[in-house]
Amino acid sequence: WVSPDEIEIIDGKKCLRNDNSKQVKVGPSESMSKSKKNTVDPEEMIDLYGADSIRWFMLSDSPPERDVQWSQEGVSAAFKFIQKLWRLNNEILNKKDSTLSTEDINLQKAVNKTVYNVTKNLDNFQYNVVIANIHEIYNLFSNHIINNKTSSKTMKNEWEKITMLLMPLTPHLAHECCEKINKDFYWPKYDPRLLKEENCKIVIQVDGRKRGIIEMPINSKEPTIIKKSKEIDNVSKYIKNSTITKNIYIKNKLVNFITKK
Repeated sequence: WVSPDEIEIIDGKKCLRNDNSKQVKVGPSESMSKSKKNTVDPEEMIDLYGADSIRWFMLSDSPPERDVQWSQEGVSAAFKFIQKLWRLNNEILNKKDSTLSTEDINLQKAVNKTVYNVTKNLDNFQYNVVIANIHEIYNLFSNHIINNKTSSKTMKNEWEKITMLLMPLTPHLAHECCEKINKDFYWPKYDPRLLKEENCKIVIQVDGRKRGIIEMPINSKEPTIIKKSKEIDNVSKYIKNSTITKNIYIKNKLVNFITKK
């Protein structure tokens, strides 16, 4: 076993630093061990990427009952995502006042659901799922900034809640964000009324193969859903020259047209 510090890359090949004639074979991932010379100095990593990045990577890597598979690429990706969060925070705080507010309620519902999910997943020690929740809401905020159909006031109010959710995950970043808005830490509460979904996405299949998705009000009548499903271009082209022998409908989830040519 050799330490990564003892290796240098020459012409795309990994060789010993003090003896370039000896090539090094890279094996599979192993548990950290001094004898295998694959330990990681946490202080060195923190100096390079910051404590928040290390924490984010370790939380996102796997459930707490499993060993962490250390990855330099994973830590680097965590660092980049935290930079994205910081940039998004600044974009929201500096966003010019928008008179459009057509997407306000959608953002409020999404943040409310995130507060609920993060609270529940933290209580259940599902830290990697919490990280996925934050990634999802980050993408949503980014889209709202681009579309510019959400009022600045709603954007800032809802982002404040996400900032608070980041406190146990990335405390240094969250503290800096709180200082910018001059707010003390609190844990946001979710509104159970906003968790109720009005619409559902229904997958449309033809002979078991996915051909489309439609969004319909929850508990819509089956004939209405069948009719709307047939009107989808990618569905109609697969059923127009066939005879539908059976419609399989799973409420609020799926429609499957069984055909015979």
